[in-house]
Amino acid sequence: MRRPRLIPLCAAFAGIFTLTVVLSPFIALALPGSWRRHVYHEISFQVIARNDLPHLGSKEELILAAVDYTRARVWIFQDSRPYSGHAFDYLVEGVGWCDYQAKVLCMLLAAAGLHARYDFLKDQDGASPHTIAEVRLRGKWRAIDPFFDLNYLDAAGEWAGLESVTPELVTRLPDVSLIKQVNEPLYRNISDVAQRTLPLRHNPQRSDDFLGEKHIFDFAAATYVKLFGERFANSYQDAYLKRYLPTISDPVDRRWQEARNYHLYQRREKAEPLYRAILTDPSASKYHERSTLFLARLLIRSQRFAEAAATLEAFVQRYPDEHWQYFQLAFCYEQLGKRQQAIDTYQMYQRLHGRKYSVEAQKHLVALIQKSSMLR
Repeated sequence: MRRPRLIPLCAAFAGIFTLTVVLSPFIALALPGSWRRHVYHEISFQVIARNDLPHLGSKEELILAAVDYTRARVWIFQDSRPYSGHAFDYLVEGVGWCDYQAKVLCMLLAAAGLHARYDFLKDQDGASPHTIAEVRLRGKWRAIDPFFDLNYLDAAGEWAGLESVTPELVTRLPDVSLIKQVNEPLYRNISDVAQRTLPLRHNPQRSDDFLGEKHIFDFAAATYVKLFGERFANSYQDAYLKRYLPTISDPVDRRWQEARNYHLYQRREKAEPLYRAILTDPSASKYHERSTLFLARLLIRSQRFAEAAATLEAFVQRYPDEHWQYFQLAFCYEQLGKRQQAIDTYQMYQRLHGRKYSVEAQKHLVALIQKSSMLR
């Protein structure tokens, strides 16, 4: 006689479950820190994919844009030290080695709807000197190296799977050939890693598929971003940071975290004054280098090239051997029409053997020299 009551009871549970899923991003704000952080990070990668990756074009273009985004925001500075954290933490700190970059790339590709995983490559002794990523494309896993910015194209121009990559393939890549001409230390580093790990000495230690790890709360978070866009994302970020920032005891670190979170959401009007406050604070010296870089990029994105150049010039006067700033400065000079200054600064970057933008710097340099020759 009691069976009919099961139907409304099941319906009630189903309704509660559905409501919980629908409201999950907001429920997460009241949950313990790990849940709150997870949902915020998922929303953040959805925001980045929405704002910074191309919505039209091929999947290959999207993947390369994700690599460029990752490389531009995660790198090793002079005083960098390993630290623990999640992929979004690496973007906030701006510091990371090859495994950090691979994890960020996988999160970003998964937010864009692509299957991705990372691989710890192993040498003949079973140790892992390098980490790369793989992305599922046209039914096959394709290898990509965000740290060295290598797209493994075979002789036919096809994107190769990791099992097909050899040291010979790596050294034949056009960008690696260019690196050999202009940056011998970087070329030796790339060649050494390829010789130690390729062809595969041991099966790499692979992560799970990042897209396959998404759960229903992640789906709800992604749906909110897609439906309500910037208005929802920014209000959610404000609610999250209101709870998170007071837990950081160091006021300098707290300011840095706030600046980076705002910047990653492209809330430049909030991030800029925080960067400037850090740069004028002697007690925040450990963040001065990174603040200079990210403030300059913020200004460059806003096409405020003269302000960006002034910020970078002040830094390189104090730290003339910090090579990565010269590429940003040369780019500003190029955009301002200061052709000879741009040429000189790109050449300075190459003389200092800058690792990160070696290929880009040479391409810009060659184009500028050719243009100068044509105008004579």
